[in-house]
Amino acid sequence: MKSTDALASTSDGRLLLPAWLALGFLVSQFAWIWRHRPEYHFGWIVLLLSLFLFYEAWPARPERVRGQHWLAGLLFGLGFAIAGCVRLYASALGMGPTALFALGMGVLAMVGGNIVYLMGVKGLTHFAFPLGFLILAFPPPGFLGEWIVGNLKEWIAVATVDVLKLGGIPAQRTGNLIHVVSGTVGVEDACSGVRSLQSALMATLFVSHLAFRGWCSRLLLVGAGCGLALATNLGRSVWLSVVAHRRGPGAVDRLHDPAGWLILICTLSGVLLVVWACRRMESYLPHGTRPVGSLPHAP
Repeated sequence: MKSTDALASTSDGRLLLPAWLALGFLVSQFAWIWRHRPEYHFGWIVLLLSLFLFYEAWPARPERVRGQHWLAGLLFGLGFAIAGCVRLYASALGMGPTALFALGMGVLAMVGGNIVYLMGVKGLTHFAFPLGFLILAFPPPGFLGEWIVGNLKEWIAVATVDVLKLGGIPAQRTGNLIHVVSGTVGVEDACSGVRSLQSALMATLFVSHLAFRGWCSRLLLVGAGCGLALATNLGRSVWLSVVAHRRGPGAVDRLHDPAGWLILICTLSGVLLVVWACRRMESYLPHGTRPVGSLPHAP
């Protein structure tokens, strides 16, 4: 029986060769931005975690089906057309964030088509989370990325000035610049909190998928992680502004990077605390009222 299962697994893996080739092409196109743009360094981690999630889901994959080849061909053809058009566009105008996002979605459509060819729609549903998780490694389309970063910078600057005033420190805001008595502190793209938000979203989605089966716990963890990321980044902005007020803007440069590592540690620690709290709450629920599919707890 084990020998038969092993042969079936090997055969299924070979039939997914087009999907692996498509993913290899995706990595070759995204490697530069993952390597050279600091805000996308985590793309390599997302890729590894996505492969791990696929590996975890592989033993429980649906059996092979027939009769849905038209849908598989439609998905694969659409994805191939999108990827081809993007490459033609990039050869003339360059590969920007919007083109990369479209290319990534085209590759995912090709992978989805290969899975549907082998396992049908049930297979696509089964592997939806590992494939969707990989989207976190894609740069958002230009207009969306600028809108997110711009709004985060404005929110951080406004909230920082309000907190400083509550603490008795005179402060004013001009755009994303915070003026204190000793100088000016700028809320740049890297200080907007988008990196913390990306890291928190990646960590909470991954942990919630493995640790919980109830949607309430999953949503609570993801929401708490994103909230912690925004709160800790606001705390960093306030702290650096206070340092600039007391010691001058020059002191901010020395503390900027250590402050970034500190908020990352605080965010991850907070996420782990929320995971522990959710697990404890589920353990106190009567067995019949626990979320469907929630993991068992040790006595």
